[in-house]
Amino acid sequence: VSGRLGRRLFITPSEYKKVRVSISQYAERLPEHRKATRDVMWVVDICDLAVSTGLRLAELVHLQWGDVMLDRGILEVRPKTLERDGLSFRPKSKRARYVELQPLAVETLSRPHLLASRENNRSLVFTRCFGQKSELSPVDGKRVSKTWRKHRDLVRTKDPVPFHSLRSAYVTWLLLLSH
Repeated sequence: VSGRLGRRLFITPSEYKKVRVSISQYAERLPEHRKATRDVMWVVDICDLAVSTGLRLAELVHLQWGDVMLDRGILEVRPKTLERDGLSFRPKSKRARYVELQPLAVETLSRPHLLASRENNRSLVFTRCFGQKSELSPVDGKRVSKTWRKHRDLVRTKDPVPFHSLRSAYVTWLLLLSH
């Protein structure tokens, strides 16, 4: 798969694993005061969910626990309003859709530090990982992309695939598994 500039937009499972390990190792070496807020480890959670659901970064950042139905194995991507959800967000498709949760997505959403942030259905899935004051303020997508690029470059993937390539990898990996 290649993009507009002719660059490869596909990351192999082994390349993804190397980037993920790099982020995890970096997070383990952080001083204790930064570990308490998990300043880096949250990127692993977001990447794992991106590669196992195919969600866009903005959709991941605005994901609320009310959208996640672990018992049914699905999550809903839907527009959000200030009155109903406390957020204003409109997905690119502008319509609600359901996404089937793959085993990695279920495992990611079942991680204890993420489940601890589940106060109500309006709670954001990734808010507590940042130690932010307001529970309804979404995480910064630019910060996620920046951390992804840094660790992708550290492990020297074949091509400089952007974070959005995890969306393409999800579809490609599903197609490969179906044969």
